[in-house]
Amino acid sequence: MTPEQDVLADQLAAIAAVTTSARQTLPLIGAMPLDDEAFAAMTPIQNMAATAMLKQFEQLEGLLSGLFRAVLRLLGVRLKGLYAQDIGNRMAELAILDDATRWVAIVKLRNELVHEYPLGSSDRYDRFATAHDAFPFLFDAAERAAQVIADRRLLEPGT
Repeated sequence: MTPEQDVLADQLAAIAAVTTSARQTLPLIGAMPLDDEAFAAMTPIQNMAATAMLKQFEQLEGLLSGLFRAVLRLLGVRLKGLYAQDIGNRMAELAILDDATRWVAIVKLRNELVHEYPLGSSDRYDRFATAHDAFPFLFDAAERAAQVIADRRLLEPGT
């Protein structure tokens, strides 16, 4: 395998691990809180699951970003000057993403979660709800990416 293929394989393995973990964590939250008051009233277990879910959201977005970039490199695309929207558009062209604009919103949310912690419970709830609602999209993107990689034989020698 080439170094690029090694990176791609490592990204796929890490995505599978985080996806499995997130699929185990999400049910621990129970029913999605309907507002910031219900969010603030979650049980200690639900709070721990919510914290874990947010970390898994950050990890999954970061891993998918890396995977998307690795796929593009293997396809011969020059990455310099490409932004999240450009990469999202390329992933939509490859049928990995259904909605490039939603991908950009997920990237933006991940950056907000990593770089700032909102003090108001309403802001925390809004970010939590948006991240929670993004998981089906992220899971689908991961599955589609793995299928595109297999279909295009991007991990095979000589590719």
